[in-house]
Amino acid sequence: MLVGWIGSGTTLANALPIEASTFQASDDPATWTTDQLANRILTKGEDAEPVWYEVLGQRQNEQALKLLTSQLGRVLAPELQESCAQAFRHFKGGPLEADAIEVLRASVRPETMPDLARFRATALVAMGAAASPALRQLLAEARDTHTQSIAIGGLVPALRIQGDMEALRLLLTHYRPPLSGPHELGVRTLSSFRGDEERKEMGKALLQQNRPRVLRVMVAEALGGSRSPEVEPYLIDGLKARVGSVRRACVVALGRLGATKHRRALRRLEKDDDPRVRHAVFQENLRLTAEPRERLEMLHKGIDDKDWAVRLAALEVMTSLPGSVAFDIVAASLVDPHPGVRRAAIEANLAWRRRDSIPALINLLERDSQRLTLHAADALQLLTGLDLGKNPARWRQWWDAEGHANPLPSLAEAEAAREDRLARRQASETQGAFYGIPLISDRVCFVLDTSGSMTALTGETSITTRLDAVKAELTRSLDYIPDGARFNMIFFASDQDSFKKDLVEMDARVRRDAKRWVARKDAGGGTAIYNAIMLALRDPDVDTIVVLSDGLPSGGTTDDPLEIIEHVRDATELSEVVVHAVSFNAPGRLLEQLTQATGGMYREVR
Repeated sequence: MLVGWIGSGTTLANALPIEASTFQASDDPATWTTDQLANRILTKGEDAEPVWYEVLGQRQNEQALKLLTSQLGRVLAPELQESCAQAFRHFKGGPLEADAIEVLRASVRPETMPDLARFRATALVAMGAAASPALRQLLAEARDTHTQSIAIGGLVPALRIQGDMEALRLLLTHYRPPLSGPHELGVRTLSSFRGDEERKEMGKALLQQNRPRVLRVMVAEALGGSRSPEVEPYLIDGLKARVGSVRRACVVALGRLGATKHRRALRRLEKDDDPRVRHAVFQENLRLTAEPRERLEMLHKGIDDKDWAVRLAALEVMTSLPGSVAFDIVAASLVDPHPGVRRAAIEANLAWRRRDSIPALINLLERDSQRLTLHAADALQLLTGLDLGKNPARWRQWWDAEGHANPLPSLAEAEAAREDRLARRQASETQGAFYGIPLISDRVCFVLDTSGSMTALTGETSITTRLDAVKAELTRSLDYIPDGARFNMIFFASDQDSFKKDLVEMDARVRRDAKRWVARKDAGGGTAIYNAIMLALRDPDVDTIVVLSDGLPSGGTTDDPLEIIEHVRDATELSEVVVHAVSFNAPGRLLEQLTQATGGMYREVR
């Protein structure tokens, strides 16, 4: 047992016999002995490679555990702390499992080392059920909400079995996706508490304005699925919440519950400032309209409403209706002024697989944004099985010659052809990319980090700073943005600096000015990433945001990663906006979760 060794005052020098060895830069660490790994890690210190810790953990022996234990409290670089902590998971199920868990539990000091506490909590969760006592202790001792949220994720199975008020309160206090686990897991877990007192406790949590919005949304969804009329008053009161995502969740939950006492409250929300709420209110009012003729009349009015959120809601319902009248209305939505409605109309026409929708889809190829053009081209390929790209002239020629008469292939046949088309499209468009992320948009905004840490060099022998490397990559990408496409750039540190106020159309002069503007940029200050992303989202024409950062957020309106994710998800939920992200030489959990929340792509650059 190593527990007595931990904190006993034994130094690493006399605990580990290190053999002198000569290393070549090309050596594979998997071939090194444990002594050689230890020698390399101790020699390099903060310049050690994170993968060395991973290989060390795979050894699963006492010497490896001793070195990991010593280094866990010694290294300062966040990426090394994370790699060192995660290496402990390899001891799961082995003879040293209890010792590894005790190391991760002991001396976390979350109040002074919050990053390390979070990494240790994540590692404990990976250890499985055996780590539950350690996670409970960490949950009680930690003052950092992120550490607590990570710890509760590992306790979910046990708390669900426990099933009492104490377990519920722990979940309501600490469960915050994505740190604790998926949103859906949180809803399912809360739904497992079916007692009247537990539902009252959830109802009270729903109405507490200081609770995290994501928790209140989960509670509303769980209450809506309870089928218990006792929760209806809580959901109706939840319609007064200050946060739009909570109001919307309560509207949807009342519909699932089959409630009928909230008509007056819905009328107050028909002009809500959040489009997601207006969208949900229209569909809920439709549900409450029992007479078929009135429902149909309401749908026709909704399709012509001046509010795009109402038109989208009506279109989604209309799509589920049979008949040529419904199809004509849905087809007409392909020319709706709002891109979100046009996107839904493309999907609806594809679902119905009607030949007479093809001319309207061809028209979109000629006049719409690049993002929707790609959606329309994909829909045409899935309808016809053909690979005619995005050229409307080629599609019209085919339609006039034979398309109007030929039978459509089955969906399975068309999907096989589409896979080939996608592969060719990606190959042809990769050159127009930013760190490997294809710039498949003609309305893109770059949001790039110029904080003080971007002055660090890109490697031990390099004379290039991180900012220099990013500026060179951005300059290269600007050459591939075609004339006529619109773009913008926002550089951020403690403040934000925009190339232009809004998207600007690319041409030779703008490209030259953009490159000169990029060349003048220097690094220094904090990492106010939230303010920069929200600034990009203020431009209603943006449909793609590419974010790059080399560290954790600091400064700005908020630097809480979970709040940033929640705000960005709220701002993009019904829109066409996608956030891609590049993590430059640092762990990128926030950036990766932003892309997951918006359907974007994530890359790590070392």
